Amino acid sequence: MSRPWRDGELVCSARDGLIYVDIARGVVLRRRSLPGIDRLFPPVEFEGDLLFPYANRASGGLVRFASGTGDVAWKCVRRGQITPTKGHRLLVHERTAVLSVNGGSSLVGVDVDTGETRWSFRAQWLYTPLEVDGSSIIFGTAGGHGRHLRRHDVRTGETEWAVPMKGGCPYYARCGECLVAGDWNGVLRSVRATDGVVVDEARVGPHLAGPPLVVGDRIYVLRWSPDGAGTALLALDV
Repeated sequence: MSRPWRDGELVCSARDGLIYVDIARGVVLRRRSLPGIDRLFPPVEFEGDLLFPYANRASGGLVRFASGTGDVAWKCVRRGQITPTKGHRLLVHERTAVLSVNGGSSLVGVDVDTGETRWSFRAQWLYTPLEVDGSSIIFGTAGGHGRHLRRHDVRTGETEWAVPMKGGCPYYARCGECLVAGDWNGVLRSVRATDGVVVDEARVGPHLAGPPLVVGDRIYVLRWSPDGAGTALLALDV
């Protein structure tokens, strides 16, 4: 992984530090070791600085590098294994970075100005990528602490609404102002994104597999039968 840092230089993350490369010549200009960091994940540029999620054996967190000097502006440390949310890059919105801890069992909101933890939410488990909607984030969860399609205030972490989904919410699709999601009981719901109100639902069971596909005024879903009857592709009018 590499990212521009200053004019003529490229910064690349090594296993436990950074390597600065002259872009024109391909020559390593210098190396920087980062104690307490075993792995750096792809960074996000914020106001010219770089925000790197990182991990080590027992903990992880987020570190901010100042663009002018390359020095560490702050370092946020959390217990537990840090991983990018569902393989995506770090989400930064409303001056809050959202970290995924222990494979998505928890989400942590970090103030990008100070490095302080603003909030922590036990997702258990985060199934979907995080979607930005206004000043909020939307995501699907499963596990012992909730099987929901959820919306949270990104700055405070406060739950704005949560719609229960049998078996959890591993995927959903946008359909205008609504979110379309199916559950393990074969119920396809249309949920208004602003307030979480279920405006429509269709029982197409027994089980829905794969994300809904919205094309024009139709929604396509795969239905799976555990009794060996196979799968079927269904088309529903919006």
